[in-house]
Amino acid sequence: MSSRVSDEQLSAQLVPFLVTRQIFAGSGQVKPTDQGMYALSQRAEHVREEITADTKVQGIINLRDDEVHADAKIYRRLHITSGDSNMSEFATYLKIGTTEIIVRLMEDDFLGQDLALRDSVAAIHQIAADTTCIRKIELANGKQLSAIEIQREYLASAKRYLDQTESDSTTDEIMRKWEDVLNRLEEDPMQLDREIDWVIKKKLIDTEVQNRGLAWDSKEVVGLDLQYHNIQPEVGLYHKLLKDGRVERIVTDEQINHAMHQPPENTRATFRGKYVKLANERKVLCGVNWNYIQLYEPYQKLFLLDNPFQSEFEAEDTVPEDFQQTLEAYRARQKT
Repeated sequence: MSSRVSDEQLSAQLVPFLVTRQIFAGSGQVKPTDQGMYALSQRAEHVREEITADTKVQGIINLRDDEVHADAKIYRRLHITSGDSNMSEFATYLKIGTTEIIVRLMEDDFLGQDLALRDSVAAIHQIAADTTCIRKIELANGKQLSAIEIQREYLASAKRYLDQTESDSTTDEIMRKWEDVLNRLEEDPMQLDREIDWVIKKKLIDTEVQNRGLAWDSKEVVGLDLQYHNIQPEVGLYHKLLKDGRVERIVTDEQINHAMHQPPENTRATFRGKYVKLANERKVLCGVNWNYIQLYEPYQKLFLLDNPFQSEFEAEDTVPEDFQQTLEAYRARQKT
């Protein structure tokens, strides 16, 4: 995120988006009571501050300006700790995609409407507790809007922005899915039982409760909640739904496997990956962080990778000659 984005912008422009995006990005949570309470988000109830620099306190945003992992004169680190971990590819795609669009609008100072919340911490709790998604929350200006209505305001701003700037096929697809999801949430959230985690999980548990006569405060129901997120394909409930073709996909298994071995070509991860591979081949001991690579004894060399979007770095002055020759040979092989 650009260093031009201020704390005031984060509070007034980004926080309302993050508070309300849980209607499609929440992963759902069973609240074991005899009334069968169910929440949209797992992390929402743990939020205690809007924006905080204290890593021991759960904030909607945790400021990490002391650990930017990039050139601090150019970038800020956007550390969002209030978002759930998703199983659904669709929910992840929409969560990341819409957030990236909103950050673009903020960086270009395009978000002009006043959507600041009167009490963002209370609002994130209130929205999480409402599976109808129609509950109104109070804005700082006194207006009362639902999470869907606030998301529609952001969607409208994004449309205006993209009408005036260059778009691309991925952004266009995110916009289409975003609008479609908001429409279906407004009609009936349970329509999204193939796309959105909290809906998928709720339908699964509702079915098990009915078929097996379970009580909502039983350990079996809590177990179903946890097992939905088990990442082991052979036992996780989400993975069973995936195998049975009962949830929407965004990518293929082949694309996932490719991404596991090929980092994004327009980021420093590309060069870092090559460097580590070569270090392993040459048996050179090195340390790798977000924004530096260090060669240990006997070389004692260090160079910085301060630009997250730079995929190639000139290392002639910082790596040993024999290692540099190996690096150049590797680049030559890659070109052929």
